[in-house]
Amino acid sequence: MSAAVLSFTLLSCKHPLPNHQSETTANHYDFPVDSVERAFLDGKLFYSSFIRLHPKDYAYIYIDEEYINQLHNETTKQLFNTTEYLTAENREAYYQKIMSAIPKEDRIIFDRIWELKEVREQISGDGGLHTLATWMTQKPTADDPFYYIEVRRLYLERFGICTGIGFVKVHSQSHKIFVANRDGEYLPLKEWRKIKDD
Repeated sequence: MSAAVLSFTLLSCKHPLPNHQSETTANHYDFPVDSVERAFLDGKLFYSSFIRLHPKDYAYIYIDEEYINQLHNETTKQLFNTTEYLTAENREAYYQKIMSAIPKEDRIIFDRIWELKEVREQISGDGGLHTLATWMTQKPTADDPFYYIEVRRLYLERFGICTGIGFVKVHSQSHKIFVANRDGEYLPLKEWRKIKDD
């Protein structure tokens, strides 16, 4: 796995930060940081596991080694496994190379999730800290025809679940969307919307 991927602890995803701003200013930290950590905090380096879904958009997907290995694309595997982190100069080309290897059906599923207003209204971050991302944790199998997606936000050393809309599944054929309620039960999108604020 890319060295830029942190050891994430699952904590709650907070509300988005205004204007894509970090909670920490560029000149003050409450903990010691080395030069690489400081570069991430200052927005000079970016994580190679967070991929921009479309050019000039703030929709990101999170990919890990397990997902990359499913692609059966050796060039993409090598690129992912040898890229520790990204800079402002090279990251857009990297995003395009990774996205070109992602199956069309996966891209369609990601787009379906990012079309949801409940997801887009939580957007913050641009590839670094506080970036909102969708993570495809499971693909359809013979026994389960759904894609499972988690909506998370990146914080320092944790990748938090979003409390507004955290767990989603999409049917592989109909593309119907189901969202988990507070009890972990997946409900059809319309039904979930009716009760989500109760």
